Amino acid sequence: RTAAFLRADLFDVKKAAVRLTTHLEMLHKYFGPDALKRPLQYSDLSKIEQDVFRAGYNQVLPSRDRSGRLVAFLKGFKKEHSMATRIRLLLYIYCAISEDTETQKKGLVCVYVPNLEALVYLADKEVQKDYKVVVSSFPVRWSGLHFCFPDTPMYRIIGAIIVVVFMGTDERVRMKTYTGLTMETQYQLMGYGISTHDLPITSSGSLKTKTHHQWIKTRKAIDQVRLAGHYNSFTGIVHPGVFDVLFSRGGNPSHHGNRELHQAIGQRIPAFTASTSRKVKKDLRDEVIGLVRSRNGRFLQLNHNGWWEEIQDMNIIHEKISAAVYENIRKAAAMKNQQQNKSDTDQFLPPNIKRRKLDADSFCSL
Repeated sequence: RTAAFLRADLFDVKKAAVRLTTHLEMLHKYFGPDALKRPLQYSDLSKIEQDVFRAGYNQVLPSRDRSGRLVAFLKGFKKEHSMATRIRLLLYIYCAISEDTETQKKGLVCVYVPNLEALVYLADKEVQKDYKVVVSSFPVRWSGLHFCFPDTPMYRIIGAIIVVVFMGTDERVRMKTYTGLTMETQYQLMGYGISTHDLPITSSGSLKTKTHHQWIKTRKAIDQVRLAGHYNSFTGIVHPGVFDVLFSRGGNPSHHGNRELHQAIGQRIPAFTASTSRKVKKDLRDEVIGLVRSRNGRFLQLNHNGWWEEIQDMNIIHEKISAAVYENIRKAAAMKNQQQNKSDTDQFLPPNIKRRKLDADSFCSL
């Protein structure tokens, strides 16, 4: 635990000591003395708290940003949720996030999409006081904060108050505010390396919880391994790295490592198609494997439990890459045929028709 607090305060020993002390006080206050002896577990939450947590107000995205940091999605709690429930859930998820070494080193990115209920609740001075103490105890620092406030006067006023109260000078430098979670906002978030495809919220504001429930299932599995006394024996991978290559049903085309893989394969397609030698093709696949591993990437597959495992068998890796090569060749051939068919059709069109979608008037005039 100590390394996480040192990294959170960039190895400022005094600040890290204060953060650690505050964290232990919070754990003792809200979870009891047992929480000081071991990591928090999902079973430490009450049945009501588990139901609130499963609703998905706080989630960790399945993909990292381009810098390798985890991305947390936060949506305001409802007014019926007590302060103790909110704090216990925040402590639980931040303790789980802090177990990721890459995020300890580089910090956590947060995307906050609040509702008016949450902002009004946070406007209370007593609530602000409690929250500030809890936030100062988190074992991981914020490296990026993205606030998506709806464009209404009430949101702007209360949102400004919250930012001033909760954010210190360091946090404000790393903070960006947006007008709602519009398409323009999503493009801006993509510019910061965040996969908006994985944001667990629909255009109507409803929460998506499929990947969140899978994350909970994985945390339960980790808890079971630890209860058996094997603290570091869980071999599953909860959050793949940026340069990892993921193999699963349906594919993962949006994952950065997969895009890099297909780009590397695409550059070698002429060599693959020109050769009939198995040795040459194996050497080409070895080049691709070496390229992935030179970036500290791994080849991962999704198991039946829902978490990732590293593929150790080189024969299986070669089979997977062979399938990816075939898929790239098939797509390239299909694109070439489509372009050829389009070119052949053009000769039947009158020369004065522009290559654009015809509107109703121009179609009727033909």
